[in-house]
Amino acid sequence: MARVNLVHIESSGGKGRWKKFIFRLESILAFCIALHILVIAHNDNAFASNVASIEDIFRLKIDPRHDVARLCFKKEWYNQPFFRDTEETMDGTHVSDKKALGYTKCHDTFVRLGRVAGFEEILEFYQLRRASGRKINIARMGLSRDRRAPTELTEDQKLKVKNHPELVKLRKERDQCKDEIYGKEYNIIEAAKGTDLFGKYKAVVGKINNMSIKLRRERLDQALRDFHDSIDTIEINKQLDGITAADILTQPTIQYELREWATIAKLLSQLLDEVDEERALKIRAKFIRNLSRLCQRQESRWYAASHQKKLQLNRFEGSETEELRKKAEVK
Repeated sequence: MARVNLVHIESSGGKGRWKKFIFRLESILAFCIALHILVIAHNDNAFASNVASIEDIFRLKIDPRHDVARLCFKKEWYNQPFFRDTEETMDGTHVSDKKALGYTKCHDTFVRLGRVAGFEEILEFYQLRRASGRKINIARMGLSRDRRAPTELTEDQKLKVKNHPELVKLRKERDQCKDEIYGKEYNIIEAAKGTDLFGKYKAVVGKINNMSIKLRRERLDQALRDFHDSIDTIEINKQLDGITAADILTQPTIQYELREWATIAKLLSQLLDEVDEERALKIRAKFIRNLSRLCQRQESRWYAASHQKKLQLNRFEGSETEELRKKAEVK
C-alpha cells in the first residue's frame, strides 16, 4: 500500500490531497506498479531502513502482533515529487530533483509507446485498468498490432503538411507582421517586445505551431488507419503470389546498445505464474537492479540518417550473453 499526496488535481484548488493506493505484485513485470515504485525508491536511496539488497525487501516478514510492515522513506523525501521530469545540464540529461513529471508529457510518451509498438488504436491511460489485474485491456485498445506501422511522417507527408493552405495563410500573416516590425525601425523582432505589434506577431507564431502539431497528428493518424486497413490484404496477396509465410514472418533481431535494456526487454513479458516463489523473487530482484542501473546510464546519440556517428552495438538474446562471453574468454 502506498500513501500518496496528490497535487494539482482537478477541482482541488491547487491543494494537495492524501490518498491511499493498494498495489500488489503482478505476475507480468510490465504491469507491476509496485516494482516500478521500488525501482525509483531504490535508485533514489529513499528508504529509511538499512536495506542492503533488493532481496531483503521481498524476504521481510510481518510481525504477528502488527498488521503491516511499513517500508518508510527518509523524511527529506516526504515533500519531493516521486515521478520526476528530466532536465538538461552541462553533463547531459538527468532526472530532476525538484521538477515533477507533468501529465501531458507522461501521456504523450505513453501514446508514443503505442505508436512504436504498432498498435492500431491510440493508447490511453484508462486502458491500463487496475481491475484487469494481470493483463492489459486488449479489447479496448484493438487486437491489431504491427511493428511495421508508421511512427512518424515521411518527408513527402511533412511537405504536404507544410504546404497546407491554412499554414500558408498563417505564414503570410506572420511575415506581414515581421515586415511591419522592421518598418518601425526595429533591428530585430525581440526589440519590439511590449508593443501591440509584437503581441500580434507572437500570437500568429503560436497559431502556426498549434496548427502544425494538429495537422501532423491528423496526417499520422490517417497514415496509421491506411496502413492497418490495407496491410492484411497486402500480406495475403503476397502469399497467394507465391511468397512463403516464412519469408513474411522472419523478424530482424532487435539490437541494444545497453545490456540493461536487453535484460529488461526479456523480463517484461515473462509470466511469473509459471515459476516457483524463490525463482519469482530472483526475477523481480533482477528486474529492479537492471532498471535501477538503467536510470544511471544514457544511450549514445544516434544519427542514423546521416551516419554522423557509428555505434558498436552488442546483441543480447536468449540466455545471459555476458556469461557466455566470459566462458568463451576462459577457453
